Amino acid sequence: MDINDVIRTGIIDGINAHEGTVRATFPDRDDDVSTDIALMCAEQNFPRVGDSALFLFLPNGTEQGFCLGRYYHDGNTPPIPDQEVYVKKFDEDLSVQYDYRNKELTIVNAKNVVIRGDLYVGGVITSGESS
Repeated sequence: MDINDVIRTGIIDGINAHEGTVRATFPDRDDDVSTDIALMCAEQNFPRVGDSALFLFLPNGTEQGFCLGRYYHDGNTPPIPDQEVYVKKFDEDLSVQYDYRNKELTIVNAKNVVIRGDLYVGGVITSGESS
């Protein structure tokens, strides 16, 4: 098996949230459609149908492999192009951002923030927009 069969890019065309798998179409292989492929599971973050993703297959064929996840490309660029800012984007309207330089955590466009448990504040609470 050649390296082009082991590491491949494809387009997500189906998701099985109960099993933690995806199906993919491979445009470079005449739109060949995969069987269910396991997602890497460091966190629950399913790709969306239509997303480009990177796949790793075992050398014995495309029946066993893993979806390593989405990657940045021309149509999907980093939301904040700054290596000192961590961004967890949940959808177009909601993200959590951490600025390592300023040690500042920001929740962007959350409709509600729900806290279950105790909340301890060691500083001033203000209302309104931050600067």
